[in-house]
Amino acid sequence: MTALLPKADFETVDVPNVPLERLSWCRLARVDQPDLIDWDGRPGATRFVPAPTDFEVLYMAQRKRTAFWEVYAKRLLPLVKEDRVLPPAVLTERQWINFEVPVGLLVFDATNIDHLRDIGGSNASFHGDWSASQAWAAALWRHPQKIDGMLYRSDKDTPYVCLALFRRRGRDLLKKITATPAGLLGEDTAFLQRLRKRGDLGA
Repeated sequence: MTALLPKADFETVDVPNVPLERLSWCRLARVDQPDLIDWDGRPGATRFVPAPTDFEVLYMAQRKRTAFWEVYAKRLLPLVKEDRVLPPAVLTERQWINFEVPVGLLVFDATNIDHLRDIGGSNASFHGDWSASQAWAAALWRHPQKIDGMLYRSDKDTPYVCLALFRRRGRDLLKKITATPAGLLGEDTAFLQRLRKRGDLGA
């Protein structure tokens, strides 16, 4: 499927936005991050941040398994089950972060095909090739409606949903996001065991 790109007059488009209803999210973050709320502005390094860039994004997932695959899919999914093993040192590099976001944030719902069509996009616009998703994120960032972010489906754990918020520094609601450490991945034996039972990880 072709990933449609934003048109030159995108700033004149009425972008549908919805109140963010789900307030609890999670992330599998590096333990060496200086801030638990780790806004990501690395140019071209993630799904929604283009190169060059003038904005940062905070990525979160609907559930722990989705957050896990958002981090490790490229490393593990090409392998057969028996070879999907993470060394102990790798398991201690990341920790669970639980987020609570405030009521009142307005986001574009890229899981809604009607909303995608309303802005001139398609199902492929926010998936697959990062050049397309980065172009759409940049267009939404610059749009005069100043939406707070995007809901989108995980490529690695479909059909579960992820959230990407824009760091709009004048947006007071963003200051109310809370982040709580919830333990190292390597110490979450129950979660790792569930992955092994599903065949996601080798023994």
